[in-house]
Amino acid sequence: MSPRPQKGTFIFAKARRKTDSMVFSSSIFLFGFLPVLLIFYAVAWKINFRLANIILLIFSMVFIFWGSGKDTLILLSMILINYFAGLLLTKGNIDRILKKDEKRTPYQKFILIVTLALSLGLLVYFKYAGFLADNAAGLLSRLGISVAVPDFVKNILLPLGISFYTFQALSYTLDVYFGHVGSTRSLTNFALYVAFFPQLIAGPIVRYADIYEQIEKRSIDLNGVFRGMLRFMAGFIKKVLLANTVAKAADSVFALASPELTTGIAWVGIIAYTLQIYLDFSAYSDMAIGLAKIFGFDLLENFNLPYTAKSVQDFWRRWHISLSTWFRDYLYIPLGGNRKGNARTYINLVIVFFVCGLWHGAAWNFVIWGIWHGLFLVLERAFLGRWLKKIPAFLSRIYTLLVVIVGWVLFRAASLGYAVKYLKALFIPQAFSGQLHRLPTEFLQNDIIIAFVFGIAASLGGILLLNNKSKEKGGVWRHAYIITVFVLFLVSVTSIYNGSYNPFIYFRF
Repeated sequence: MSPRPQKGTFIFAKARRKTDSMVFSSSIFLFGFLPVLLIFYAVAWKINFRLANIILLIFSMVFIFWGSGKDTLILLSMILINYFAGLLLTKGNIDRILKKDEKRTPYQKFILIVTLALSLGLLVYFKYAGFLADNAAGLLSRLGISVAVPDFVKNILLPLGISFYTFQALSYTLDVYFGHVGSTRSLTNFALYVAFFPQLIAGPIVRYADIYEQIEKRSIDLNGVFRGMLRFMAGFIKKVLLANTVAKAADSVFALASPELTTGIAWVGIIAYTLQIYLDFSAYSDMAIGLAKIFGFDLLENFNLPYTAKSVQDFWRRWHISLSTWFRDYLYIPLGGNRKGNARTYINLVIVFFVCGLWHGAAWNFVIWGIWHGLFLVLERAFLGRWLKKIPAFLSRIYTLLVVIVGWVLFRAASLGYAVKYLKALFIPQAFSGQLHRLPTEFLQNDIIIAFVFGIAASLGGILLLNNKSKEKGGVWRHAYIITVFVLFLVSVTSIYNGSYNPFIYFRF
């Protein structure tokens, strides 16, 4: 955990999490877990469709157990809570979809409230208990009251993927309650929906209405399997060769003490992190979608070139799409959305992005990051959006990138104080005041420069363009693209096998 608070201070530290996860870009996953699963799944598929689902569920549980151990019981609890909630809401009548205009009974409202309390209670305890206790102790210390945070609260570890599977499980219960989908009687199918390993720990967050038909009946063909493999490999390359490489520059710069920051170094660091977080997270989504395709599932896209957005509103239509639509459908709209006047709309936007920031991490810098985005959404809805439509597209894109980049400083910094000093270094040239004078070129080795170039191209749609062009032209072009992906995938595997730096940003959420 982070150091204990000094008197009168508030805590910005992030929750701890176990670090022995079986990430997709690890040798144990590539050469152990995945090949064994594919063999068992292929045999089960030939025997019985339901057996194939059971195999997927068992291996998904093994996958989460590898990184979470006994914390897998939390996932099982989340599954059982929301499974029985669905049955209770429809009183076991799975053929009945609640009508949207049908008045909900006190019994149904009670079931929903209890389910929300239990599900969110688990999330709050494991993710936010330490944060809340530390800040309560800091607040009391300002009043002259000394309170020690209990050891069991200090030592809480963040279960792997809890933020993602909590929201996914709750979306089912909420959809049943609001009449978007019927409940399911099959515990196996529901457990597979929540625990499906490709998207379990970092999304995309899948709606039950979008996938239940595929769980109950789907087809697999060699063409689909090949496309899934190609998508997985493309994501793997993006992760290992690009995200991991620019991460070295980002981590080196953000590890500097604030007096060591110069304007040039600060820009190198934040550009590296801006690329890293997109390449890292979108690569994971690519791999998740590709893996799901291999097993016969079609997951919705989670990114759509967010750094080409012309407004902050447009950015959130393109970034982590499954999360932004979750907040829209289950928080923004129930709060009233934009149906109750401008003032209420602005309040709703700020509330949603306050919660969005808190969802990303138990620290005030995440909360401020969320509010930062919420405030610009308010400004764009009030008047700024009309201005952005009148100016050249490249200027609106620059504005959006600047807002996003400033937000990433808040997101990445270890404390609010460091974030303020970092932002000062970005925009106000200062005289060097550190012990060791460093130049930006120190953080730009040849491999990092190459990763910068290709990372920028990828974030602006270069990989997507090449893939689409190769499909359009076919023949030699398509074969060249496929061969390139295979060769770069082998290079990436070699890099991982040799023990290269291999973090995953969104695993901590």
